[in-house]
This record gives sequence, C-alpha cells and structure tokens, in this order.
Amino acid sequence: MSESLDQYFQELGRAGRDGEPSTAMLLYTPSDLGRQRFFSSGRLRESDIAAVLATLSRQPSLRVAQLAEACGMTPRRVTRIVSGLNDTGAVEVTASRMVRLVARSQVNEGLENVVREQERLEALSQSRVDMVRAYAETRDCRWQFLLSYFGEPAVACGRCDNCLKGLVTAATTTLPKTIRHTVFGEGVVIKEEGGRVVIQFADGYRTIDLTTAAENGLLEDTVVS
Repeated sequence: MSESLDQYFQELGRAGRDGEPSTAMLLYTPSDLGRQRFFSSGRLRESDIAAVLATLSRQPSLRVAQLAEACGMTPRRVTRIVSGLNDTGAVEVTASRMVRLVARSQVNEGLENVVREQERLEALSQSRVDMVRAYAETRDCRWQFLLSYFGEPAVACGRCDNCLKGLVTAATTTLPKTIRHTVFGEGVVIKEEGGRVVIQFADGYRTIDLTTAAENGLLEDTVVS
C-alpha cells in the first residue's frame, strides 16, 4: 500500500510510458493498514514541545544545537518543534539562525497551537490511509474511484478488475459536488455508495451515513460543481 492515493497515482502513472499496454497491480492485505498508520503518525510529544518553550523562556535566544543539548533531544527533533512553533508565531528564526521566543506570554498559547495543528495533520494523514483502504476494497470501478478522488467526473472504465469481473453494473458518471456539513464545514463528495458518502473536508476524508445525517440535520444544501 502507498500512504495515500496521491502517491499511488504517481506510481501508477509510471506504467505504460512507452505507449504500450500495461497492467498495474496493487498487492493488498488489511494488515498493511497498521504499518501505514504507524508511518503516517509522526506526532511530537507535548512534553518535548513544552521543554523547548521552557528553555526559551529562560534563554530567549538560542541556536537549534544549543536547544537540543539543553533539552536532551536530537537537533532533528528540535528543528521539527521549532518549525511548528514558528508557524504559530510563538518563536521566530532570525537571519543568523537563532531561535528567539517572541513573547513569554505566548508560551502556553504556542504549545496549544502546535498540539492542535499536529492533531489536524495526523487526522488528515490517517484519513488518507483510509482512502487507500477504500480503494483497495472497493467493488466499484477503480478508475472512476481514482478520478472522483481528484474531483474529476468519470465513468466506469471497463478495464479494471472490478469492471472485468462484472461487479460494476452501470457506467454512470460520477460528478464531484460540494456539500456543507454543520460540524466539519464545506467539503467535496468524492464517492457515494449504499447510502453512505465519502467527503473530503479541509481536515481530511470522512465517511457519512446519509440517513443519520438527514435525521440530525447535519448536511446542508448540496451544489453540483
């Protein structure tokens, strides 16, 4: 398994570059999911982020190597933490490569922001793994699944394994459309099957049961793109 359908599509595109017919094969077993979820989760420990901020509170301007030594961490790990803190505005990296705490009052806020951003990115990464699983286990046209994932209208290809097995009963066109969820905001429907839809939101992919969503008023006006 690839870690995402984006990566798989790039690998798939290497087939047939000589203009000759080619076959792409994905060897999949559900046990692959645990491995990919492990590699997709690179969360930094909250205690490590707090240690960097505490060190900078005592010495507001240090180089990464000095921070790493003071915190007992590798420079690579500290660099990741500093990058996250820099993105949230809690620290800044000067032209001379010094890491400087912007304001002591932002220490707690900086920690909270980095943790929140990590959770968002981890959820997005995990949802991408789930989309690869959905692709591997689908009984629909695989080409249609891929193009729908990228927001492109598509019809059943007639050439993938599911089409050749006769599992795809209708060559209907899948149209990307936007939909609004009262909790997750606006998203793009990329797959509809059996009363459930897969929607791409800003924070990742979610599978929504249409009956439950309707009963609770979770989905609002749908617009065909």
